[in-house]
Amino acid sequence: MHELDSRGSDRLVPRGRLAGVAIAASALLALAAIAHHPTLGAVRARADVLPQLVALSTVDEVVHGTIIVLIGVLLFGFTVFSQRRGLQHGTVLAGLIAFALGSVTMVGAALIDGFLIPALAARYVNGSSQSVEIALHILTTAGAAIQVLAVFAIAVTAVAVVSWSTGLVASRGVLRVAGLIGLASAVLSVAVTLTAGSLNPHSLGAIVALQSIWYVTIGILLTRGDL
Repeated sequence: MHELDSRGSDRLVPRGRLAGVAIAASALLALAAIAHHPTLGAVRARADVLPQLVALSTVDEVVHGTIIVLIGVLLFGFTVFSQRRGLQHGTVLAGLIAFALGSVTMVGAALIDGFLIPALAARYVNGSSQSVEIALHILTTAGAAIQVLAVFAIAVTAVAVVSWSTGLVASRGVLRVAGLIGLASAVLSVAVTLTAGSLNPHSLGAIVALQSIWYVTIGILLTRGDL
């Protein structure tokens, strides 16, 4: 399960092939999951939101459950990537810590969006008008929490990609190209976040697509043994 570091050190590191496949596949599957993210239709009254949330609950849980699993797989892949790059390097270690923070935060957002909100909607959908109004206030607060968590996750993930990419840019050949792609994807993902106002499935899909370009690049390089 281990091999000698490709830079000639006697330090044992995990093989990169499995991690590369995991990163590339997870990035592409995440795009598919975001594409199937359910959205609410037009409503006549505020209370009509609850029945829609209940009707969409199964799809919500499947999509967000899938995203949570993929986040875990990506964290595994980039942990191996960091080990192979050398955790003794400050930028590599900083990148891994930032990526882990982003992963945990995004899991929190997914749990609220995919499981807590449908559960609250199911509990209050047949309640009194006063209960429904309370539920809607809670859902509004939950929605604000999702926005805060998601924006933070995107920001620290961009920090992780920049940290890792600076080391790659200092290399040569395909590694330098990968570093430049990483810097570009990080900057653009933050730019989309800042200009989108509030995040929605469409803007989030664009951000995930930008991230995935670099993820797939790193996955391919790991699979080929270039990293």
